[in-house]
Amino acid sequence: MSLEELVRSVLSEADLIVRTQRGKILGIHRELPVLLSVSLRKNGALIRIEAMEDLRSALDELVSLGENAKSVVDDVLTELRNIAIDLKNSLEARGVNVSLELRSGESDVREILEEIVEEYGELIGEEELFEEE
Repeated sequence: MSLEELVRSVLSEADLIVRTQRGKILGIHRELPVLLSVSLRKNGALIRIEAMEDLRSALDELVSLGENAKSVVDDVLTELRNIAIDLKNSLEARGVNVSLELRSGESDVREILEEIVEEYGELIGEEELFEEE
């Protein structure tokens, strides 16, 4: 099994949607548009968590529906982190030097959520203010 096949297998078994884009293998989470990006290089592999373009609208929808978006985000990020660690261990067992860059992507996702929650809170405040007049 090639390294690419190994990565695809681990991502598939974790129930992620597997795609290839610009030389990267992507594992897209089914609950939120957040993904693991795996770049295989001659000197090793790089695994990152990345927010997709439509994450903002997906989180906005969750918040507007009254869902606990923070809990959903925490669950998705924890799951992706665990998958990344499993993948790292599988690749290192094959002698591949693996770099994990997870915190930056996790921070990006959490920042987007914070912005939406703040915006939504401001809207609720404005509506309450309007009703009082």
